[in-house]
Amino acid sequence: MNAHEIALTLQKGLKALQNQEYQSAIEALEMVCRRVPQQESPEFLKAQMALVRAYRAIGRFDQSREICEYLTRNPNPEVQNWAKTMMLMLLKQENGAEGEADEDVLSTNLKAGRAENNRVKVALPRVADSLPFIFGMGLLVPLLTTSVLFTPLAWWLAQGQWQKLLAISLGLGIVVNFLALFYNVPIIDLINRRIYGTQWVNLGAVQKYSPEAGELMLRVARAKTFPIPKLGIIPDNRPVMFTYGVQQNNSRVVLSQGIFRYLSAEEIATLLGHELAHIVRRDCALLTCMSGWGQVFYWLYCELQMARTSQPAIAKILITPLVWICLAMFRINQGSNRYFARTREYYADHFSVNYTGNPNALTRALVKMTRALVKRERQAEKPALFLEGMRNFANYDAYTASACERGERFDPKMVGNLLLWDWGSPWRGIITWCSSHPLLGKRLQVLSHYAEQLDLDTEYNLVLSRRQISLEEAKKRALSFYLEVLIWLLPLWFALGLGWWTQQENPVLKLHLHQAILVGLGAGILLRTAWQSLGQRKVAAPTVVSVLSDPNLSPIWGTQVNWQGKFRLVQASVWRAPKLYFHDRTGVIPVRYPFWTRLLPPFRSPQIRLEAIALGSVKVSGMVVRGLSPQLQLATIANEEGQMLIGYPLFLAWAGGLLLVLLGILIPG
Repeated sequence: MNAHEIALTLQKGLKALQNQEYQSAIEALEMVCRRVPQQESPEFLKAQMALVRAYRAIGRFDQSREICEYLTRNPNPEVQNWAKTMMLMLLKQENGAEGEADEDVLSTNLKAGRAENNRVKVALPRVADSLPFIFGMGLLVPLLTTSVLFTPLAWWLAQGQWQKLLAISLGLGIVVNFLALFYNVPIIDLINRRIYGTQWVNLGAVQKYSPEAGELMLRVARAKTFPIPKLGIIPDNRPVMFTYGVQQNNSRVVLSQGIFRYLSAEEIATLLGHELAHIVRRDCALLTCMSGWGQVFYWLYCELQMARTSQPAIAKILITPLVWICLAMFRINQGSNRYFARTREYYADHFSVNYTGNPNALTRALVKMTRALVKRERQAEKPALFLEGMRNFANYDAYTASACERGERFDPKMVGNLLLWDWGSPWRGIITWCSSHPLLGKRLQVLSHYAEQLDLDTEYNLVLSRRQISLEEAKKRALSFYLEVLIWLLPLWFALGLGWWTQQENPVLKLHLHQAILVGLGAGILLRTAWQSLGQRKVAAPTVVSVLSDPNLSPIWGTQVNWQGKFRLVQASVWRAPKLYFHDRTGVIPVRYPFWTRLLPPFRSPQIRLEAIALGSVKVSGMVVRGLSPQLQLATIANEEGQMLIGYPLFLAWAGGLLLVLLGILIPG
């Protein structure tokens, strides 16, 4: 076998081991060990270490111990330490400390364990760009965004001279972001105190709930020679934790009361290790600096919102434009920092696992937090403004939280199924760019990879769930993805085609270019909407969870459903507007109800209409689409008394297409 064949065989064996196909893994790995010419080569060592795990999994402890004894004599100290640790684990398992060899290690009744030592070393897979690159992008993109926003002012100052225009806009962008080094931490402190209600505490307040978290903070602070960060607690049961600061000696770690309510001591420690990683790697400093002017606008937005509630009607009308301007500026800043905020999470998870040796606890913490957020949102009495204001800083994205278990009763077996979309959908790459964090399924996949490196059982049957994504199904989804994109862009194709046709000699349609573009856009929208109406994907999905487990969900192509259940209207969520949920006996899904239906008879708001007929059990029909989270677009609602409410989910598309066609025909050339 040549080097290429050896590498392919090794990869095949490691893949089989990951999928728990132990016999196939052993055959491939033994072949690699026989054919590798140099026993000190990385390929030979990888094959030997994988064989130890495979033999151990099927109860062949003698062969596992024999390889470990050989590896303890390897000159590489890391290999020696790994082999010694494995020999201790084999000894415990043979003596019954870890149960019988034929025990079902994937049983959901057992909690996956952690490494023997708190300090381990695992390899980061190739899921993220390099740190220098993401730091460069984290500096460049917000800087260019700020400079573009200053372009109108720079144009006026430069009086039409392009060199001065570029110099002034870029200079103003640099100055504004540089000044954030001095004003951003006080601004975020002010927001924490006035808007979030944060209470600053000492380390003992955290150690009371998690002694391991306190010990970890002291250990990392001593090793990296920086003072213990200032700690704050938000009095809210929606779990979140974030850190900010431009220097290691003025950093803050803020967590909500929900962290203590829903997470165990070891899970809190892994989350704290994740936040400490941002301080150690200084990505927290860059994000704090480049988010400076955005946080100023968010503070103004919150203050104006609170002031508007106590003002008379005329003052509310005058304040409203300022509110939306501040929100828009904050959103622009938030979006410009999204790539950096998202990619740094992989490195923080890696740091936490290395310092705690507990990837499974971090997996459980992320799943529990997202589930708890969905639960608390449905019972919210006031909006959680910190989830939006610190979205880029927090340890998960609140907008993707609904990707996890949605049932009233938690079933660990369902977690992997509910993450199939994150692993198998072709849309996941595009949707990821809209999120401030990696998709939960991708993140848990990396954590399960760390658990396998430490020879630990993986949490929530994630390995078995990933095996459901077959190659043939992936090809079908890819083909469907390209078809959906092609149909979605029909207005563009029609506009370009009709515009080109009208520019030819003696065209059949006597239209000017701008008329042809409008008619083409309108005709394309009408044809696309007709396709959406007639070509909705129909699946046998009698329950909410069965649809949420479908990796074929699309953000633009709805899956038609007919369900029976109940509505719940939440008056206070992340945003101040009421939010509607639908739930049946298996799960919960957010509902999108068209706001424009208040323009239709009997001219009442959607909330009033829903409250009038949807007090008890209802039957609903509509389309489920998947963006950052799944959503139900209502078509009809009927209660037990026969009253019905129609949502017209495609009405705006039909009206917009017809309007564009009419404008193209009626506008003079």
